Amino acid sequence: RRPMNAFLIFCKRHRSMVREKNPDLDNRSVTRILGDLWANLAEEKKSVYTTLAKQYKDAFMKANPDYK
Repeated sequence: RRPMNAFLIFCKRHRSMVREKNPDLDNRSVTRILGDLWANLAEEKKSVYTTLAKQYKDAFMKANPDYK
């Protein structure tokens, strides 16, 4: 599998919080809320996830040099 991008890392870290606040929502609705949160997130906070995603990608490419 490919490494997670910045949005997926954000979702993984915040999904449980959104679920706790909205226990009656289905996954699709939770993902929509996460998308809205991501869209409104300040650039400096997004850059934390972007940096993590780059680190994950670099480690993945090092471990899988033949991956396209």
